[in-house]
Amino acid sequence: MNSHAFVAALFFLLCLGFVRAEEFAAPLVKVSDGKVTFTRGVGKNKQDITLPAEKCRVFLAKYDKIAKKIDAGDELAGGLKNPLFEKMQKDTIEAWIRTNEANDKILELRIYQAAKKAK
Repeated sequence: MNSHAFVAALFFLLCLGFVRAEEFAAPLVKVSDGKVTFTRGVGKNKQDITLPAEKCRVFLAKYDKIAKKIDAGDELAGGLKNPLFEKMQKDTIEAWIRTNEANDKILELRIYQAAKKAK
């Protein structure tokens, strides 16, 4: 009987480990009133998604060439109210986004400049 309970508890903990925050890169479309709108998908499946980000931390990202990942650099002064977000009408701002476990709030943004593709 104890072995069945142990196996069930182990299975539960493993399943619980798979429920985690989502992390992805996306272009930001709009930042206002504590909400961030970004684009997800490709081609016909592209859609704009808006999530609340009141307690979101905003960093300037730095690329770690050895680990091949985007790390958080210096924290952006003013967070979402930084003047950088005012120029979004003209330029695209790329960001690495981390959400909470329910994927309904943004916890962290890492702002970076995407490499320009040669034509």
